[in-house]
Amino acid sequence: MVGDDLVATVTPDPENFGDGTVTLMTPAVSDAAVEGQYRLNCFLAQPSGSRFLILDPQRRKVGDAFVGVPFAGPVRFTIVEGKTRFVTGDNLFIAVARRPAVSGEHV
Repeated sequence: MVGDDLVATVTPDPENFGDGTVTLMTPAVSDAAVEGQYRLNCFLAQPSGSRFLILDPQRRKVGDAFVGVPFAGPVRFTIVEGKTRFVTGDNLFIAVARRPAVSGEHV
């Protein structure tokens, strides 16, 4: 399966106002994932939970994610609100890359 050969890492935009995080699920990528950087863009900030637009590495929309609700698309995660709430324009990034081969392993 393609997803088995890929790993994901999360990076917040250093310019963000909010200090929330992303918790990756296990596995963090599905068979639909492609290598590259996924962008999670906060486009609706509200006290009841912010909403994020999820873009794939080709900048195509793959869905919307809500703070505190698991998202199970090509990348699989939950956005967690921090002490300082997200604001419109905050971004989080999930980089998907090929898993490095372990010595003696064929991939």
